[in-house]
Amino acid sequence: MDALWLVLGLASALWTVIATFIMVFRSRQEGPVGKLAPLWSAALSLLMLPVLTLLGGMRLTPVLAWPALLIGLAIGLVRGQATRLYYKDGQAVARSSMLFLLGWGLSLAIAQLCDLLGSTLLSSLALLPVYLSAGTQAGIGLSLFLRRRRMRLPGAELAAAPAALGLPER
Repeated sequence: MDALWLVLGLASALWTVIATFIMVFRSRQEGPVGKLAPLWSAALSLLMLPVLTLLGGMRLTPVLAWPALLIGLAIGLVRGQATRLYYKDGQAVARSSMLFLLGWGLSLAIAQLCDLLGSTLLSSLALLPVYLSAGTQAGIGLSLFLRRRRMRLPGAELAAAPAALGLPER
């Protein structure tokens, strides 16, 4: 029975690494940013964090988890403000950050492997970057959501400019 759990744990860690690299290569390309997509991304980042830690059996004390999550959120809000968000072919477009996603996936895989080896302390410490990266992804998503809501089409701004200046329309 222990051999079965070991094989399932190794398969889970391998799947985490494969899925992380698929997500990284998928997110490298710029893509459209919908009105609610960044908010869904932020929510899923925060939702997957407890799901993955509970399923993996790893625990991190709240004294370490909350500060890591809040620091990641602050970093993500700043990073989201620095992300280039522009219109291309009538759609809002941005390029996702892949470094935080890579850090999240690889540290989760390391935590899974440490948990498999029976080292509870190491697996818990390996969760710190997972919390930091999840907070960062949530912050980026929240920041892009707020910026996307304020965006206007470039043509709409040009059409509104003469009226705003009090110039007669042609």
